[in-house]
Amino acid sequence: MTIETFPIGEHEIQFDLDPSVVSDNGIMWYKSQNNYPCEPELIHLMTKVLKRGDRFIDGGANVGFFSLYAAKLVGPTGRVLAVEPEKRNLERLERNIAINALDNIEIVERALADTTAENTFLRLSEDNGMHSLLAVPDRATGKEQQATTIRLDTLLTGLPVRLIKLDVEGAEVAALKGGATYVRPHSTPFVVCEMNEEALLNAGTSSPEMRRLMQVRGYDAFVIHQSGALPTLVPSTCTIVPERQNSLILFSTPTDVGRAWLEVRI
Repeated sequence: MTIETFPIGEHEIQFDLDPSVVSDNGIMWYKSQNNYPCEPELIHLMTKVLKRGDRFIDGGANVGFFSLYAAKLVGPTGRVLAVEPEKRNLERLERNIAINALDNIEIVERALADTTAENTFLRLSEDNGMHSLLAVPDRATGKEQQATTIRLDTLLTGLPVRLIKLDVEGAEVAALKGGATYVRPHSTPFVVCEMNEEALLNAGTSSPEMRRLMQVRGYDAFVIHQSGALPTLVPSTCTIVPERQNSLILFSTPTDVGRAWLEVRI
């Protein structure tokens, strides 16, 4: 293992990288290409919308890259909930939090779903970033791990959350259904979800269902860009076709996006 420092904007995070861990190899690749941090569109979004004192929920925190960065952005008066059910990821997550001496991250050892249950099973993948509650993951090991599920509404408990990130390998729609009360634009202005069509279909749902659910709640869909440019509003009549497995979609409103992006360059 080796500890690497990642300068991101005005902040730095230290990360314990293990070459035997698949997601760590992805982070190493980005850094070797001088194209880090990983998922730059998400990093740009977090940088724009998270301010000191905000709350952030990292659904599918894995080993904590985005939780760590969010904790730097929201500062000591803010709060990060890192939601992760898999035991080996949790060990790495705890280590990375300790390395960065952060005390504003709370680990939630749960899987997000539309119900609360104790006897649920997480299907494990060789890729530590692809364990799945609902779908059979790519590179499945055939092994399962007992997990407890939790609803977003339980985590939110009526308190405003600035940004929710959901990367839960096909369980995104179920997680959003579990936030029926509090995942609304007035209290949670930004929600970003992975749109892995194959995983969604394996879980018995789809990206159009995700969009319809959020539209009913008052959210519009936006494409976010790796350059950090103003997100593109997608009309409800327009189909979104993900070009890569880990494509992200932002749910927000034009008003809230306009407050975060105060100018647009043409």
